Amino acid sequence: MKKFILTTLLLTLSACAPGGGGSSNTHTKSVIINGKTPREYYNQFLYKTSGECSKGTLYHHFVHSKDIVLGKTESGNPILGELYVFLIDENNFSADLLEKEVLSYEENGYSYREHAFKSLKGRYEINDNGDILLEGLGSGRALKYNKSPAIDFAFSSYSIEELHGKTSILGLSSSSNPFMGRGHWTDKACE
Repeated sequence: MKKFILTTLLLTLSACAPGGGGSSNTHTKSVIINGKTPREYYNQFLYKTSGECSKGTLYHHFVHSKDIVLGKTESGNPILGELYVFLIDENNFSADLLEKEVLSYEENGYSYREHAFKSLKGRYEINDNGDILLEGLGSGRALKYNKSPAIDFAFSSYSIEELHGKTSILGLSSSSNPFMGRGHWTDKACE
């Protein structure tokens, strides 16, 4: 059974003594997430590679969603979405949504065919409350999921309309060949 444990956010308010001449108190708010600043926490989710191309052991590390229920086809088959997010230095990101039409359920999963594939690029920021905001997608809050760092994400934008109003847990993921070679980042990784 998977457990959801909300990450503790520690908010510290400190009041400074007023300066001379009748100035008012100033307040400083600092957010700590599992002993880290918000920037340090979300830096865990930055896109990176490890391993060696020459040995065929190059791994991509990125943010990945669990299946998101998006709707049904005209024939009644469920459409599930998998979101891949690549947080890049300098507050840029790219996101790919793979929409899958479920054809049948099996003992260890399901078979599907690709229904659609959509991409989005934008900027991200971390606000004063320690939340991450992805331009054109929505916002997320730090979460511990199965004892690992994760992001509880709410989609609030219409950039990818199928995601609007949905939520998902985004966690760290690794693969030696995500999308079987599709995407700008896999094609250029070993050049």
